[in-house]
Amino acid sequence: MPLYEYTARDATGKVLAGAIEADNDSTVTQKLREMGFFITSLHRKRQAVAMGEYIAQFKGIGLKDLSVFSRQFATMVNAGLSLVRTLSILEEQTTQKQLRAVIGEVRTDIEGGATLSASLAKHPKAFSNLYVNMVKAGEAGGVLDDVLIRLAAFLEKEVALRAKIKSATTYPILLATAAMGALLFMTVVIIPQFATFFKELGSNSALPLPTQIAMGVSLLIRRYWWAGILSIPPSIYGFRMYVKTPGGRANFDRVKLRLPILGPVNKKIVIARFSRTFGTLVSSGVPIMQSLEVVSKAID
Repeated sequence: MPLYEYTARDATGKVLAGAIEADNDSTVTQKLREMGFFITSLHRKRQAVAMGEYIAQFKGIGLKDLSVFSRQFATMVNAGLSLVRTLSILEEQTTQKQLRAVIGEVRTDIEGGATLSASLAKHPKAFSNLYVNMVKAGEAGGVLDDVLIRLAAFLEKEVALRAKIKSATTYPILLATAAMGALLFMTVVIIPQFATFFKELGSNSALPLPTQIAMGVSLLIRRYWWAGILSIPPSIYGFRMYVKTPGGRANFDRVKLRLPILGPVNKKIVIARFSRTFGTLVSSGVPIMQSLEVVSKAID
């Protein structure tokens, strides 16, 4: 089925962009109007571009996928569509395979009499405790439409924050990688040449201890480089298992907050996430104690 890209405005005038599968332009227009959108641009994507999204749909549900879903969900509910009708439309237009399956199961549960929050809670890999608790508070207070708008705005800000974090950390990571590469080059290529030179002079015993250690490390790396490569996968696995333990996670977070340069940045990121998450929950009607419990699990 062809894939169409669109730009539209919702009832509040907010500009939205997305993609939808349909047989033709008329079907796309009808679906978007049913969602309460006012179309500003619409065009069919080339098959070569759509193929990339076809491959991407087999990946896990990302925060951006959930953000787009939440914004469209909130817009349609605020436009007066029923939950079942809204979920049916979203199930048809969602190109992410796993999210589409989840939406279908949620719709089926609601048709069977379950509440929206209870249906979402069955899919913890897609919808976090924060998401479920906000929806539950909206249902209890009769303000589900308002809560969905806050939730969509929250996720959009989180996507923007992650993009800023990625942009801010790219340069330090590149510098660290370049420094490690230069150090490895010196250890494997430069130091052995000096070692040969000193050996010819017969002055190894007179070399300073740090120089002898550097030559020893160079020799060790050149002889047993294969052992270093083989140790990488189990080391990564062991580190991940350690971080998943309460003590390991606490130690790792402590190190992240004490890192030079990146430490203060990490601290500001955590504070920003806590403030925004806690404020969103409380303003949505979630009790303070419950909000703190949810936030404690949502901040990482």
